[in-house]
Amino acid sequence: MEKQILVVDNDRFMREFMRDVLTEQGHEVQTATDGLSALETLKEYVPDIIFVDLIMPNISGDKLCRIIRRTPRLKDTYLAIVSATVAEETKDAGDLSADICIPKGPFDQMSSALLDAVDHSNQRSLSSSQEMTVKGSESIHQRRITSELLSVQRHLLTILDNIGEGILELTIDGKIIFANNCAVSLFGGIEVRLLGQQFTDLFDTNGQKRIEGLLGEIGSGRPEITDPFVVQINGEPVSLKLLPVVDNTVWSVIVIAVPLHRTVPRP
Repeated sequence: MEKQILVVDNDRFMREFMRDVLTEQGHEVQTATDGLSALETLKEYVPDIIFVDLIMPNISGDKLCRIIRRTPRLKDTYLAIVSATVAEETKDAGDLSADICIPKGPFDQMSSALLDAVDHSNQRSLSSSQEMTVKGSESIHQRRITSELLSVQRHLLTILDNIGEGILELTIDGKIIFANNCAVSLFGGIEVRLLGQQFTDLFDTNGQKRIEGLLGEIGSGRPEITDPFVVQINGEPVSLKLLPVVDNTVWSVIVIAVPLHRTVPRP
């Protein structure tokens, strides 16, 4: 049976490999380079199966999985994690309500696992009690350096989620790709609804113009740390500071949001 499939991975070679394996079996395959571009695709496309890498820029795979599972029109979509960190993150992956987890490895083994996942999607009925299957677990082993890096990442996220300032990360065109707990509370939403949203849409006209101007300066090659400025968020004054950041010539923007007259409740 032909399936509609979305492959999400920031590695171009891996995307092309997976697309070729699946299209050779007659399936329709679309690809996305990261979580943000996947969300754009999913606005119009409802696949039968989504293959998601966990470690990606611009909205990580774990957050993308949570968004997918909280989106009603995607409730029947079969969710498969394909990751090089399966051995180190199997428990975390299981918490994402994925149906199957496939380790990245030798292409012959991956090809078989991808096609087995398609077959498995025909047999399962999604239920909260169903346990995630780890395909090919006998051939994977934990790596100390990977475990250590993931541990550092978890520690940093714990710190960010427990500080009193709102921290967001934006793409250079102003889309939200990260928000800590304080930012989520400050902007009155839940993380999965903020991610992928245009940051300027959260403000009134005056705030929008100020932020658009600053983002435009960063995007035109004049990245500078801005002086803090005050905007209104849900009728409350909030100080914002924009910090341009470059990673391999790709610019993003860190936003620090500090409420001036109240304590932001924890979500």
